[in-house]
Amino acid sequence: MKEIAGIKCYELQEVADILGVHYQTIRNLIKNGKIKATRIGRNYMITEQNLQKYINGD
Repeated sequence: MKEIAGIKCYELQEVADILGVHYQTIRNLIKNGKIKATRIGRNYMITEQNLQKYINGD
């Protein structure tokens, strides 16, 4: 987990570990618009807020 401008952000592998799925599943969820992510350089980052929205089904 990294904190960028006071916002907690997770890399794809961290989110995959939290949810207990393969990181490619997270990439597919991003591609299909199920989880909102931001690309920073070559990596996608998912904010804690967007992860909570996915978990809660919002």
